[in-house]
Amino acid sequence: YRKMVKSRVVLGKVYMALGVIEILAMCLIFQGPGEFAGNFYLYSGLAVTVCGFLIVRKNKKILSMDQKMAKMEVWEKDERLRAIGTRAWAMAGYGMMLLLYLAILVFMAWDPQVARVLLLVMLGFWTLVLVFQIYFRKMM
Repeated sequence: YRKMVKSRVVLGKVYMALGVIEILAMCLIFQGPGEFAGNFYLYSGLAVTVCGFLIVRKNKKILSMDQKMAKMEVWEKDERLRAIGTRAWAMAGYGMMLLLYLAILVFMAWDPQVARVLLLVMLGFWTLVLVFQIYFRKMM
């Protein structure tokens, strides 16, 4: 479990680096905030950097306290919580597909280009579901 928590610290640092790279790219491409795209890159880069920092801080805190780490390990490996998480992701995926389908129906009459993009997003999602099902069937 300690190895997994350490890998989360590394992941948090990667998020922080990606956020900073995004902010720097925004500064180079858009010459500062002001327009919509520039603001988008600035604030999403800040958000990714802050999330990365919070991930690092939380997991370093867990690593520093053995008793808390043992408690978190039991909590994270709880079968009931894993089942709830899996079910929540599945239901969110079904809900998203329903919303995408409804949006495709609306935009097909209004702006077909947007409908095509939404259709590609839906196709990409189902392709990922299929790929991961094949992968996990071979791995488990």
